[in-house]
Amino acid sequence: MTTHCLKIFSWALLMLVVLCLGFAGSAYAEKGGSGKDKSRGHDDRYEDSIHHDDAHESGRGAQSSDGGDDKLWVRIGDDDRSIITAFINDDHRRHCPPGLAKKNNGCLPPGIAKKYTIGQRLPDDVVWDPLPDDLRARLKPVPGYQYVQVDKDILLIGEAAKKVVDAVTLISAVGE
Repeated sequence: MTTHCLKIFSWALLMLVVLCLGFAGSAYAEKGGSGKDKSRGHDDRYEDSIHHDDAHESGRGAQSSDGGDDKLWVRIGDDDRSIITAFINDDHRRHCPPGLAKKNNGCLPPGIAKKYTIGQRLPDDVVWDPLPDDLRARLKPVPGYQYVQVDKDILLIGEAAKKVVDAVTLISAVGE
């Protein structure tokens, strides 16, 4: 029985490693950059979230395996960021106690700090929740990524490695 469980665990661990290696390229991708706004026939909401940086146009870039020069990085798109900000503002006005609202600290009680870092894996002890249905229906994450809620922050994380790619924090969204 123990040997069987060990084999299953070994295969699961191997699959996790393979998935993580598959996403390793995006883990080292440059955040930001000087991408050109090109229509590639994709959904417009993806255009805000996926950016291509052609090396011939910007003078830099990593050589891809097929001989082309193309970088790819993911972030929360401007449209999705606006939707999240509006949602957080409405939710903040309804649920933040007056004493914390005056402090303009994002309704965080004293001593509570962010429990994640952009660019790092979401720690295992951080509890995240799915987005409220009315917000999730308005957003469209890039395939392979998902929006989650940690406290009152909305994070874009990789589904496989749980790496925090981008975030809209309550503090940055309130009042915009």
